[in-house]
Amino acid sequence: MSKKDYYEILGVDRNASQDEIKRAFRKLAHKYHPDKKDGDAKKFKEVSEAYATLGDEQKRKQYDMLGSAGGFGYGGGGFGGFDFSNFGGFGSGQGGSHHFEFDLSDIFSGMGGFGFGSGVRNKRGRDIQVDLNILLSEALLGVEKEIKIQKPSECPQCSGTGAKDGKMETCKKCNGSGKVNKSQRTPFGTFSVNVACQECEGLGHVPADKCVQCAGAGVYRQEYVAKVKIPSGIQDGQGVQIRGGGEAVKNGEPGDLIVRVHVNVPERLSAEQKKAIEKLREVGL
Repeated sequence: MSKKDYYEILGVDRNASQDEIKRAFRKLAHKYHPDKKDGDAKKFKEVSEAYATLGDEQKRKQYDMLGSAGGFGYGGGGFGGFDFSNFGGFGSGQGGSHHFEFDLSDIFSGMGGFGFGSGVRNKRGRDIQVDLNILLSEALLGVEKEIKIQKPSECPQCSGTGAKDGKMETCKKCNGSGKVNKSQRTPFGTFSVNVACQECEGLGHVPADKCVQCAGAGVYRQEYVAKVKIPSGIQDGQGVQIRGGGEAVKNGEPGDLIVRVHVNVPERLSAEQKKAIEKLREVGL
């Protein structure tokens, strides 16, 4: 799959600030919105997809590190399929919708129970980046390396539950429902919504006694060993992603480990080495 240059799509520099990216997106979203007479649904979808990645600092960082848009395509309407046409006149001047100066994520953040099931939050640990130096021969032929790092990982004593002996009890704050009622003010009025209980994080139960090993956190800093396969033909500066190799969080999924590869190229190559490299290039390596 060829890489999409999200910076080029939004017309911004790679060092652009988040505010500059947001302004560029809004301008293009107004221009290409399908409800407009001269709108372009395909381009609107494209800029929405670009903003869904570059507008999120963590996804932008991963996009920059991996040198690929893989995993960040959002499809239908961008933003996980959100349909801007529900706001009827967005960017078209109808109904005044173009005057809104807020992000949709700002409206619905923290409103886990508002039309989205139980309200349990999808927690995810942070990604971790490490640098790995390899030889030119290893870059050409491929190699498997072992990496050791210290990072928050799931507690083996309680299997990440934070509970001593795995014993849990009903959360007293939400009476086991995992949800509490909360009033949320938005530009559309005040809504009474069900949100995830802070005490039990939406699970409905809490540890009866805290795990001694992790003090109830479910995770603690420990050594993590990962085997990373470096594909043949990898370029200097490219990244290899290890799913779940990042920081672990209680009641959530771990982030990813991003291995940034640096190829040590000899200052001088012998005639035999140059000839060998040329032969490898001929077979596609």
